[in-house]
Amino acid sequence: MNLIMFCYNFMRTKNILGFEKMLQAIQNWQPDYSKVVCAFKKAILKRIYGQNAATTFFNSSRFFFMKAL
Repeated sequence: MNLIMFCYNFMRTKNILGFEKMLQAIQNWQPDYSKVVCAFKKAILKRIYGQNAATTFFNSSRFFFMKAL
């Protein structure tokens, strides 16, 4: 399905801009990797802090029971 959509968009862009302008736009395009890096960092931090939150809960509950004894 992705290949079909890619071909459709490629032909549509070629028909709107023309082949030369489309080729020039593709050659001059610079990707913005900052959004990808930020999303990756957020996912890693969420996983790290998510694990620490559970660990903190279990550690604190263990000390709570030890104090009760």
